[in-house]
Amino acid sequence: RALNYGCDNLRFISPVRVGSRIRLRQKVIGLEAKGGGCLLRSEYVVEIENGDRPACRMEGLVLLFGPSGA
Repeated sequence: RALNYGCDNLRFISPVRVGSRIRLRQKVIGLEAKGGGCLLRSEYVVEIENGDRPACRMEGLVLLFGPSGA
């Protein structure tokens, strides 16, 4: 089971033009015990094809629970 715990450091860096191709990259950057489960922290980057800078960057937080609730 998983619970969306929110996001940190959300930044909109560049606008995305209509018709542009984009790609989302995700990288796990941390895992820590929290509230009877594990808090998974991931970095998300939205890239624009042939762009110099990403469109968006953020850290997503997900609280994971095992089958027994721990």
